[in-house]
Amino acid sequence: MGRGSPRRVLAGASAPVLVLVLAFVLGLGVAAGSGCTDVSLYGKVGQEPPLADKLGLTGVLCTDNPATRKFPVKILFIVDSSGVMSEAAPQAEHVSAIETTLSQYLPIANVEIGIIKYGTISEQLVSEQRGRVTSGFSRDDALIDAALVALRTGAGARDLVSAMSMARSIVTGDAFLADKGPLSRTKYVVVHIMSGGPQPRVEALRCAGYAPVPANCEIAFMEHQVEDIRNTVLDLGAAEFVFHTIHLEQAHVEGSPCDPRAAPGTCNPGLVCIQVGARADSGRCTELCDPAASTCGVLDTDNQYCSTTALPDGTTLNFCGRRELDCFDGIDNDDDGRDMDCSDPNYPYNCTGSSPTGCDPDCADACRAERIGLAMSLATGGRYERFAFPDQLNLARIDFRSTQRLFVLKEFLAFNRNALPAEDGFLPDSDGDGLSDLEESRLCEDDPMNPGTSICLNPDEADSDGDYFNDRLEHMLRTLGMDPLVPTTVADCDDPTIDTDGDGLRDCEEKLLGSDGTLFDTDADGFPDQVEFRLGTNMLFNDNLDDLDLDGVNNGSEVRAHTDPLFNDSIARSELAYRYRTIDLGQTNDERTCYDFRVSNITLVDTRDRGAGPGFNDIDIFFGQVPEGNLEGFGVFHVSQVRVQYLPPDRRVPNTPSIDLEDDDFAVFEQ
Repeated sequence: MGRGSPRRVLAGASAPVLVLVLAFVLGLGVAAGSGCTDVSLYGKVGQEPPLADKLGLTGVLCTDNPATRKFPVKILFIVDSSGVMSEAAPQAEHVSAIETTLSQYLPIANVEIGIIKYGTISEQLVSEQRGRVTSGFSRDDALIDAALVALRTGAGARDLVSAMSMARSIVTGDAFLADKGPLSRTKYVVVHIMSGGPQPRVEALRCAGYAPVPANCEIAFMEHQVEDIRNTVLDLGAAEFVFHTIHLEQAHVEGSPCDPRAAPGTCNPGLVCIQVGARADSGRCTELCDPAASTCGVLDTDNQYCSTTALPDGTTLNFCGRRELDCFDGIDNDDDGRDMDCSDPNYPYNCTGSSPTGCDPDCADACRAERIGLAMSLATGGRYERFAFPDQLNLARIDFRSTQRLFVLKEFLAFNRNALPAEDGFLPDSDGDGLSDLEESRLCEDDPMNPGTSICLNPDEADSDGDYFNDRLEHMLRTLGMDPLVPTTVADCDDPTIDTDGDGLRDCEEKLLGSDGTLFDTDADGFPDQVEFRLGTNMLFNDNLDDLDLDGVNNGSEVRAHTDPLFNDSIARSELAYRYRTIDLGQTNDERTCYDFRVSNITLVDTRDRGAGPGFNDIDIFFGQVPEGNLEGFGVFHVSQVRVQYLPPDRRVPNTPSIDLEDDDFAVFEQ
């Protein structure tokens, strides 16, 4: 590589390669696009004298196109398999709708599926062993196919309460056991497919502890079940939880399924195969009747009433049935501007003629199911959809995709890992371990192998004793038995070389520090763990607004400015502080938000020769993004590193006061 261009190296290690890091962060961050001013708290941005030990960074960087970020999606189907559903969907049309959906989404690598079947009892149909953990989600075709087969049979009641309890166990258990990094990107989608309300009904006793006492315990209880799952998984760190309801109305025309196109004789004598759905093959064997002179009950004593129903083609059918299901009649009966009469507890459900009270119990149950389904879906902003005929049922309008909102800037940060801020200037830290060269030369111990001599930390190696634990970390934890000059092993640390989240701290180091090995920024304050570790701020708690050194500048501002948050350096701050300018350039056609940025006054220090020559400074650049409207949510970090050589008093390689960065200089990786 020529002397006129910067050398970019791994952000979290010493390997001479370019790396971009993907991670999810949560925190306050710094508002992007704060105007076009080039004046900072510490002076005019970009107008410093061209000194050899000062460097600037410029460029235009854009956030990701949200469609390219395929975050994990876990879909749980809760499927009514009662006797009523078997009548409403005699050819398992609801299962066919699920199969169609899976054919679209299972080929996507980030999607996993769970399935619950409920009737008189509830059954978890997908169960996958992952090491010592059993998951209710899977991508195994054989497991999912077997579950779909099991869904095609059903009978009995509808114990929705036990099904929701099982759903809670599956979803919250998955979230609890998940690594925080992947969980922070995970969207849970629950799709409940039903054909009636809970049976047995929800007892009023279940709402005894609710305040205020709900007018309808059944609705309140089921709504609470959904809210409880959502709140738990979001509190654990999941990105999103949505609950949807698909309501297939009870059979409008009773009778065994048949194909109207088939030859006569498909149905028993006295019955006719009538097309009752949108598809040509969706027929029912039924007994026709004349409402004025009905003889219903002759062929089937259960079918005692001559009922009338509307068919999808706009015609009406008079048939012998045992119920009247014109609950959803397309008419605004209560003058509220909607055909949502079942949602009105005072409306008599528009039922007629099938019972002494004028309201058929089955029709009332259909409205009851609608009110419960609506409440459960609205609890998370999900969809509620009702279908009158089984061959109309589909899941096309449910959004199963991972969250794809426009990304905006959360935080932009430059950090010279070889220049440690101190009270009155910067101290060289040649190995970038968070201890200055001067401090390492003073941290010495008696050499047990050579009495009368001492051994000191090696300022050229971030891990002097070669045990894969950073020197500063071991020095900090001496009271726990760590020693930067004596190789240490730690229990429950199988491989001390692994850095899962790529933040520059190995998993075993993060275990000792209490940070999360799957999160680039554990406390979600917008600053990576490795930066807070080196500067001494709290990586476990968002302390951006605190002022540890009581110098009048909060910790977050000092981290961005690369000044010392632990000592009062107010006198030297105007000379030392990094200066930022960020201009929001707006949105591109492919839904990326671009920013013109400049960082100046980055001080270079005279470092030791670690084998490649003296004076090398490794400057990390962090470009963090979050979904629009969620600045305190988890997002994505892009990371690059620029290597510049400073040779006092007046040489810098490359010999340019500013280095321009582009999107291609950054990369992203996921766990």
